[in-house]
Amino acid sequence: MRSLSGKILDINDDPDVGLVKQAAQEGVSIPAFVLQYGHQPATGPLEDSLYAFVHYRPSGEVIKKYACDNPAATWLSGLYFVKNGHAFPEPVQKAVAQKLAGFYQVHGLDCPALIEKIAKGEETVPMEWALPDHPVTEDLFALTRTSETPLYPIVTWDHVKQAQDYFLENCLLFAPAQRREFCVKLANRTRVLARDSARQGGSDSDLEKSAALALQTGRDPVEELAWEVRLYASQTPDESQIADALSHRVKIAQAHADEKAVEAYKLLWDNRGSFTLDKFAEAIETIDRYARIDNLWGRQVADPYVSILKIATGNGDEIVFDESGVTLTRNQVRKLASKTAEIGRLFDPEMARELANDTETVFQSLPLPEKKALADLVR
Repeated sequence: MRSLSGKILDINDDPDVGLVKQAAQEGVSIPAFVLQYGHQPATGPLEDSLYAFVHYRPSGEVIKKYACDNPAATWLSGLYFVKNGHAFPEPVQKAVAQKLAGFYQVHGLDCPALIEKIAKGEETVPMEWALPDHPVTEDLFALTRTSETPLYPIVTWDHVKQAQDYFLENCLLFAPAQRREFCVKLANRTRVLARDSARQGGSDSDLEKSAALALQTGRDPVEELAWEVRLYASQTPDESQIADALSHRVKIAQAHADEKAVEAYKLLWDNRGSFTLDKFAEAIETIDRYARIDNLWGRQVADPYVSILKIATGNGDEIVFDESGVTLTRNQVRKLASKTAEIGRLFDPEMARELANDTETVFQSLPLPEKKALADLVR
């Protein structure tokens, strides 16, 4: 057995419930019965059978983790296990998951899919997101704007692959705005790493090889990422889908006699041209929450971002910048690389050289006035 000393494995190792707070910040919906329960220690010692993990040491010490004596304790134990259970060897993970799955059933709770897979030996608990030794800037995390602290490093290709897999498994635990930021950051980082790989001529992982090859053949490296990630990262609006999505929401609001929500959806449609993609999705989300249909996302209605986005196809000339009335496609941004003289006259030769070397990344990093000025050069 690996050393468990000093590790946060369950809620009893985490007196400030920091992991629960982090999960809530990441978009995990904490059930009401858990919030009401809080962290209430048992009135007396629990029987060993009420824990998902019990280990007897030769010294006579007994280690007990993941109390499951009631629904709230079981839910919390499941949360801590899927977050920190990677500290256990794989056979122990499987045994703990099997016991947790049994407790979920006893207490009438839906067992998380990940725990079921671990119980069957199909998965293991994901490893924690380890940061590299050198300093990491905020743009190298998948979440910064929609979280209190930077979360999920995407520094290397290994991080990118881990981030994609993590998103596919856990995206429904994120709020829509977090899903959007996560995938946009992941897509941007993939393009940067693909350019680096293509220049250096070296590639190790399958994802790196595929992304670098896509770039060399004139395709977007993001095409190698999963469909769901590409969709949430897309900058391409789908006018017909927007109409259908808002029309469907109007019908649901009418069925609940919520005329204010009906009018809000109709007003949003009439003024859709004055919104950027993200602001439009945020407006849909606000009305959805007011109309109390946000609990239907992913079932009866698409979430705000899925409602308005589509994956660009064809020549790959997808919209990569849409802000304050300025819209540019990827091909237009790439044309800036050939405008060295004009850019040097407008700004300075150093900016021109930087844009020629890594056009998309440098363009996205500039303040809005500079972006507008550059946009005029290629439109």
